[in-house]
Amino acid sequence: MRFFSQISVGCAVLTAMAVCAQAATDPAVARLGQAVTAYGKNDYFTTVHLLSASGQPAKLRDYVTYYLANAELVTNNGADAVRDLARYLVDPVPGSPLAGRLNLLYAKALVGQAGSTKEGAMKARQVLEAQPSALPQPDGEFTLAQALEGTGFPRQAALSYQRVYFLFPSSDYSEKARMAMEKLKASLGSDYPEPAARLRLQRGDAWINAKQYLKARQEFAMLATELTGGDREQAESGVGAALFLNGDAAGTVSYLENLHPENAAAA
Repeated sequence: MRFFSQISVGCAVLTAMAVCAQAATDPAVARLGQAVTAYGKNDYFTTVHLLSASGQPAKLRDYVTYYLANAELVTNNGADAVRDLARYLVDPVPGSPLAGRLNLLYAKALVGQAGSTKEGAMKARQVLEAQPSALPQPDGEFTLAQALEGTGFPRQAALSYQRVYFLFPSSDYSEKARMAMEKLKASLGSDYPEPAARLRLQRGDAWINAKQYLKARQEFAMLATELTGGDREQAESGVGAALFLNGDAAGTVSYLENLHPENAAAA
């Protein structure tokens, strides 16, 4: 499994950097193009081989490190990925479009190493918390939750897992976050931070934004039975919105006519 979705294949990444024309005359740039092509074909060992060679293009160190570290992680060379990412981050390319991804990749490598230490998790937290707005989501929040667990902050980790689960329900991380939440709830008992109603409602909103109207309706219908007051009314309104957006105008009218909200503005 890849740690990040592929940015581009072959010469496309070089075009984005306005240096694709150099590939014909610069062997280092041409080698990077070959490595990216190999990565796109899931040939990670070739990627590592090409990008581990000396004489990599200095102006494209961010792309070299990104693809090299991804390939190293996929091929179970986590220690090499940590080494290469740490070396790059000492002197990163200014203004790199991959800055957030590289920081996240470094944190993932730190928490994903076999026998990962508390020190490694702490370093991962520092990297993730330095520039949170630049991190790809939801994997940034999920990795932060793992780092928080690894440094002995289970309640804070639960809050991060909750944000992944409720704000990004259609992502691959949602189910992983749910399982992590259940584990923490069992271990924390009464200390487990229950998710706020507003956060729970956002899961339904996220399903609507993803145009998964049936799932949104189911989510809101469940919340309408569990929440109270204005939050319940918002859930009921969400059911109506999901029905309407799914093309069931008659069902929407019938459903809303049977509601008797305490707060008329919610209907």
